[in-house]
Amino acid sequence: MNEENKTTYSDKNLENNTTNNSENSQFSSSSENTINKSTEIREANSAPEPAYDEQLDSHIDSRATLVASNNINDAIGSTATSLVAISPFTLFLQWITYALWGWALLPLSMLILLVSTYYIKGDVGTDEFVIYLIASILVLAPLAMVADHFYSKSEPQPKKGGSLVIMLIHAVIFVLFGLGFFISTVFAVINAVMSSSSPEQSIAIAIGSFVVGLLYLLLIIRTIKPNLLQFKTMRARPFVLLMIFAITLVLSLAIAGPMKQYFNERNDRLIESYLNDVNVAISKYYEEKQSLPDSLNELSVESEVKQLIDSNLVKYERLGSSGPSLTIIDDVTKLSDFINNGNEAPKQYFKYQLCVTYVAESNIYDSSSKTDEFETYISTYSHPKGEVCYKLKTYAN
Repeated sequence: MNEENKTTYSDKNLENNTTNNSENSQFSSSSENTINKSTEIREANSAPEPAYDEQLDSHIDSRATLVASNNINDAIGSTATSLVAISPFTLFLQWITYALWGWALLPLSMLILLVSTYYIKGDVGTDEFVIYLIASILVLAPLAMVADHFYSKSEPQPKKGGSLVIMLIHAVIFVLFGLGFFISTVFAVINAVMSSSSPEQSIAIAIGSFVVGLLYLLLIIRTIKPNLLQFKTMRARPFVLLMIFAITLVLSLAIAGPMKQYFNERNDRLIESYLNDVNVAISKYYEEKQSLPDSLNELSVESEVKQLIDSNLVKYERLGSSGPSLTIIDDVTKLSDFINNGNEAPKQYFKYQLCVTYVAESNIYDSSSKTDEFETYISTYSHPKGEVCYKLKTYAN
């Protein structure tokens, strides 16, 4: 009985334990499920945060990389520009550009003064120098523009090192020249006001010097601050356009004025140079023929003198017969006494005249030097405008 009770008690305990274990197992399973759900919920709530942080960090890293890359590219570009600016070829272009503009302004300045004097004062004496000035401008100005075009493509801004030194040297030279012309302007104005003579010459110098001073001012700005004259809407450099306009205007005025006068006076220069050679040829002809020639075509002369004769620029006229035309002392008694007193016998001479027409008055013409006496030599460097007849004589042997 007791054994049965023990067995029954044991079985009950076993069942109770089994039940309890089953309940505990269910409880544990439920707890685990709860824990798992909590974990899943926490993971679900916390999962986007790491993903967001990674995206943000990735974005920040990419922006930092881009900025660093841009800084590196800028540094490389700046370094490359610096290397180009100090390259020997760039320095050569800079020097030759400034030098050519400076050389081009020198003949242009002289031509401006000549043109202003011509149009304000009137006719001025011209010679081969005006041709030299025009030729110099036609050569130097285009070269300066071409050099400026290529140099502007690699011109460093701001200038450093050797480029800065070259700029300062030429800038100082241009400033000194510009100041000199502005000083000339002020001096000419004061002289025109204070002088009692005609002020046309001073006014011409004042205007010409002022214009040249402005051109040097433009060149100084182009040298020191080239971007100051640059506009974004213009592809060409305004400095070059202004210089083209100034050079074209001055050359046009020079060709229509002094150059045209020089061309018209070419016959005057031919007369001035070779008219006296015609006189010498007539004297030699008389020594050989003992008479004056009937025309200038009978003379034996060089090519330049023949050009003067063939162009009909000289009119020849004999005055009197081909024999003795004048005896200084006609009375034989007086002539004998004249010789006995130690004097030479008076010579007989033949008279003629050469007439020419001058287009312009000479620079050194003096009206008081005109004479009606018969001369043996022709001075053509002082003459008025218009027809001039030279009275000449050649002595008999």
